[in-house]
Amino acid sequence: MARPMRIKFENAFYHVTNRGINKQPIFLDADDRIKFLEILRNMKRKYKIIVYAYILMTNHFHIFMKTLKPNLSAAMQYLLGTYARYFNEKYKRKGHLFQNRYLAILVDNESYLLELCRYIELNALRAGIVQNIEDYKWSSFAEIVGANDFGIVNAEFILSHFGADRKTAVKRYKDFLYEGQGIKWEKFRKKIYAKGILGSKKFTKKAKKQVEEARLTYSVSDKRKLVKRQSKKQISRIIGKYCERKNIEDQSEIIDIKIYFLCAETDMTLAQIGEFLGGLSYGAVNMRRRRFVDKMRREKCLNELVSEIGQKIEKMFNVQA
Repeated sequence: MARPMRIKFENAFYHVTNRGINKQPIFLDADDRIKFLEILRNMKRKYKIIVYAYILMTNHFHIFMKTLKPNLSAAMQYLLGTYARYFNEKYKRKGHLFQNRYLAILVDNESYLLELCRYIELNALRAGIVQNIEDYKWSSFAEIVGANDFGIVNAEFILSHFGADRKTAVKRYKDFLYEGQGIKWEKFRKKIYAKGILGSKKFTKKAKKQVEEARLTYSVSDKRKLVKRQSKKQISRIIGKYCERKNIEDQSEIIDIKIYFLCAETDMTLAQIGEFLGGLSYGAVNMRRRRFVDKMRREKCLNELVSEIGQKIEKMFNVQA
């Protein structure tokens, strides 16, 4: 059976979903869901993803998102790989957590953005888990109404379709969601082209053309280069200036901070980070990163320092929808 197409380009909208292997649970308690959402939030920052809707069920999840860069594969590898490692370590298990590859459908946002958001938000209600949408904590709508504060979803963009006043827009959006209770996935499935594109004929034709142009223009190695990393030099410069202002002179600690943020904010491998920082080995970078994270957990002042640097880096690389 042919795999669904992976279509990647700038400012592309995707409905992404995956479930546990053999339909087994991927979330066993609230801490698991919190951890997944923390990783999703980090993925959003690291890969410049904009999230419009999400929901975590027991054995699967849905995310509706936009990639500002053609980096869907790298972003999803980070999300699924990081969570799977956490889950396997916590529950002392081995092997695959997720079933097959994730499903990613390229979406025509003009035609299906709000409809897909509605389909995603209604999952818990359709499953009979809750009576009211806002009562399910692990969804983007819960974030919109303030039931959780994970800071993942771009609520303002969604609500802008329902009015300028936020309170009124939330009510209208909620009404819009409830109006779609009878909508099933089959409505979308029959309109999906080649298991990978959901949109008008014009949109599908344009997407197919971009795929063909990419195949003709780029070699495999060139395609990998399409995913641009955040500037390692800029990150290093921000950290250097901050440490200078804070009179931090311990060069070993400064390198540890740089390792931490280069791991968190770029696609660089540990070996590449080691080379960039003066020839450290893969093992040395990995060991220093682990020790630094443990030290952050113990020392509140260090945690606050890292948080301040993170805010400065996020501000520099902040991208609006």
